[in-house]
Amino acid sequence: IVAKTRPSLTALSASFANRQVRKTYLAITVGNPGKRVVINKPIGRHPIHRQRMRVVPDPTQKNSSGKSTEDKGNYKPGRRALSYVDTLAFDGKLS
Repeated sequence: IVAKTRPSLTALSASFANRQVRKTYLAITVGNPGKRVVINKPIGRHPIHRQRMRVVPDPTQKNSSGKSTEDKGNYKPGRRALSYVDTLAFDGKLS
């Protein structure tokens, strides 16, 4: 989306800030996430690659080595991110 005028940019920015814009993405994935999947995980900035976003791990969970997934002192809760996923096609490897 591109705004051609300053007033349209202001209105468009306000719409995004107020969460009034519905976004639809098309992606290719390895594997098949399934039909009508709901992903409800918090999202936040990657701790090293600050321009990337990621699912924020739960600091109360432990990983496979028995350690906490995050340094609890640096824990920042993520923003709510709700995604609805629907597979359009699957060829045995890619969706």
